[in-house]
Amino acid sequence: MLYLSLQTGCVVATIFVYLAECVCSVSAVSYFAESLLKEEKRKHREASENLASERGASLEFHEPAGEQPEGQNNQSRDSRGGNSADTTLNGSPHGIGTNYQLSSQERPLMQ
Repeated sequence: MLYLSLQTGCVVATIFVYLAECVCSVSAVSYFAESLLKEEKRKHREASENLASERGASLEFHEPAGEQPEGQNNQSRDSRGGNSADTTLNGSPHGIGTNYQLSSQERPLMQ
């Protein structure tokens, strides 16, 4: 009877250890993926800023949606005076959630 009790205790302990390892692995992978995504967004933003400066364009920074000061219109205008309707995700022409738009006539070509 004692042997069966010890064996059951070991199985239960092994299951708890396995579950704890799974939780730690998932959180570690999640943290790594999040930091990698932030790094890629930073690199893309820097590359876009460098491309804009090479072409002589200026970057217009916009407040994220819902966080603009009162009294300001949410629509942005490009350098031609029209609405910037060629955005994709989160108001970004690049589709990764950055909050800036190129204001020059030349916009980078997506390939």
